[in-house]
Amino acid sequence: MLLFFELIETHGQVIKMLMDYRTVTVFAPTNAALTRSRQDLATIDEQFLLYHLSNTPVTSDSFHKHKYLSSEVDGNLPVWLWVRAYYNERELYVNNAKIIRRDIRLRNKLDRDQVLHIIDEVLEPIVAKDSDASYNNPDAFKFMANPLAFDMHQFQLTDFEYFVHRSPRKHVFTASEGSTYFMPVNSGFTKVNRSFIDNKVIDVHVIYDKVLFTRAFGREEFDSYADVDSVKVQLSLINETSYSPNNLDGYDLYVQSNTKLGDFNTLKLGVVVAKILRANVPIKNGVVHIIDRPLVAIEQNVMEIIEDEKDKRLSELYSLLNSSAPSLLHVLESANPVTFFAPCNEAFHSLLPSQRLILQTDPHAVKKLLELHMVPKSLTTQNIAHQVSMSVIVQDNVRKLFLRVLDVPKPPFKNYTVEGGGMNATIITPNMMGKNGVVHIIDRVLGIPVQTLYEVLKNDIELTETYNMGQQERWNDRFLSPGMVFTYFVPSNDAWRKVQTVYPHMFQQLQSGENSYHVKKILQHHLIVNSKYSMEELVALQVLSMFEGQVFVRKVFQHGETEYWLEWENVRARIRRPDVHTKNGVIHVIDAVLMKQSDLTVGSFSSADTSLIISLSLTTTILISLMNICLSYA
Repeated sequence: MLLFFELIETHGQVIKMLMDYRTVTVFAPTNAALTRSRQDLATIDEQFLLYHLSNTPVTSDSFHKHKYLSSEVDGNLPVWLWVRAYYNERELYVNNAKIIRRDIRLRNKLDRDQVLHIIDEVLEPIVAKDSDASYNNPDAFKFMANPLAFDMHQFQLTDFEYFVHRSPRKHVFTASEGSTYFMPVNSGFTKVNRSFIDNKVIDVHVIYDKVLFTRAFGREEFDSYADVDSVKVQLSLINETSYSPNNLDGYDLYVQSNTKLGDFNTLKLGVVVAKILRANVPIKNGVVHIIDRPLVAIEQNVMEIIEDEKDKRLSELYSLLNSSAPSLLHVLESANPVTFFAPCNEAFHSLLPSQRLILQTDPHAVKKLLELHMVPKSLTTQNIAHQVSMSVIVQDNVRKLFLRVLDVPKPPFKNYTVEGGGMNATIITPNMMGKNGVVHIIDRVLGIPVQTLYEVLKNDIELTETYNMGQQERWNDRFLSPGMVFTYFVPSNDAWRKVQTVYPHMFQQLQSGENSYHVKKILQHHLIVNSKYSMEELVALQVLSMFEGQVFVRKVFQHGETEYWLEWENVRARIRRPDVHTKNGVIHVIDAVLMKQSDLTVGSFSSADTSLIISLSLTTTILISLMNICLSYA
């Protein structure tokens, strides 16, 4: 028997009477949902139980016809219904609870319809603690003006209520359509220039005519009420693991406002993030999420942005900066432009214990690591998007970061990635704008490998062709061998496309698996076994013996930038991405496939392709000779 019905037996005399004589829909939480809720079961009251009942019998088939149902709690506070398409299924929700078993049909003593749905979270009503019934079922404005009436004394909202009351926006908070409201607490206004709180800023805190409980957000961005011709601000939700022992949920929720078109005064371009202190408060005209600060930019430098997050998503980074790399603080505080790719707490917690120990005991290693996350110029995701991919020099003026923008299956979303020292990270919160630069929060720590060479090959979208070729006859499995290390010059997808363009039939044969011997032979030209060489070490060595032949590595300066080239058997390739470090080796991504005529046999490929290969080989030899002559005079 569900614990919920045991509570009705003990505390629910009115409920039992309603169920005996009226049509009802009951939303019954599971035992697990009740035990993990913030509601103390020992002090549970009938109002809490009544909020799980409605006098309208609703089955899953008619869910889409109802935006909400009136509950039986005092004032008839609504429960909000919504549907989410998930592949070929429809997920049904009431407030923030998912229906996990639906349409259990019953009939009462009077033979009236009753419907039972089992849900995975409790429904928490707000009920006035005062005897004044006018407080029950409040709209957004009444709730904001009187949080104490609902026993929410820890959340003071009077500052925000003051700005709403004196603006022409009160109607937005009393409208009956059903909307989503983000309400900042008073303490969040401490650093805010109050003259910036105008109508547009108030509008940012509302998603109008959409009731969005936190599980409804997904990764989608929703237009705020401030989304008009001259201003475009969208809101989205972030869910991040919490490592605080006091957080029983195990996660923290944040809302971020992204101003994509602003007025350059109160609404500046960029992202503002606020922590959700209390989520999913149901009200008469929607839902309220209480947040720790208003969604308006504060005049801060990059270090102050990180400091604002010291008790939230960047506490690990903030601690590391202050304890082990104080010399970098002046860079983040100075007037010189800087972009900081800031790993979130979860990124540090994903490191191995041995890796975390180095960060705790080696200040020099920490400084070098954090410099890899700093770029001495201001760089937004718009800058990256304009170029699709780009490389930038980091703070030490030696190493590089590689930035890319990736389309994802559901437009208009894009993923922005940054790679440094062999670690690829995704920007999860972009464009936190400061007066001297930008902070982007990322999901990995750069420069500390957490993947094997095999995993990098499999997961890096620029290396999929080499990975797929290496799957023939399980050639890639060597990278899973314990105790072995490798240096692998990996052709990019673009390098293979050059092969495909020049001799398509041969490329098709290589891909097909029918010529795996030749694929194996070609890939062996790119591999050094039992040694892992960084680019600095390769340049110092200059010449290395490969499985077949020798490879020459050169460092050249062109157009004011350092480039690396390698040459093998008269085939020359530029190293596009050096030093992709992995747990068992180093990858250097190159822009050409190291192959020659003798790698192929006439019997396996068409005579036209073979003739073309011979011709291309001669042409390549002539071009390489000319290029080497030019470089010698450079």
